[in-house]
Amino acid sequence: MLLRHKVAIVTGGWTGIGKAIGTNLARNGARVAIASRNPAHLEAAKADFEKLGLPFLGLPMDLRKKEDIQRTVASALSLGVTPEQFKEQAVAGVPIRRFLAPDEVAELVCYLASDLAKGITGQAINICGGQTML
Repeated sequence: MLLRHKVAIVTGGWTGIGKAIGTNLARNGARVAIASRNPAHLEAAKADFEKLGLPFLGLPMDLRKKEDIQRTVASALSLGVTPEQFKEQAVAGVPIRRFLAPDEVAELVCYLASDLAKGITGQAINICGGQTML
């Protein structure tokens, strides 16, 4: 699966874009934690995940409270990654300090040419491994 061994925390409840992101991440193999201030959103997410046969971890969280964020990250670590692995995933914008392989660029092109990217139009995507272009 595309996202096997990945962990994601989806914030913002279980509506709209957050719902679509959480569902698609889980369908693609990620272990997903859904975080929301609203208990009803967590219950709805749980029901949806169960209908799809996907594992579920719902976490009450208020993004305005640092202690809630820390508790949520600690709980997400229970999904089977080490703190180091979680940190590696979180620092995706840090330069990777190497040239990109041609296949890495080709994968983006294939995605953009597919129906999966039908909502993306007129964008300049800087595929640079995190390097800053001047």
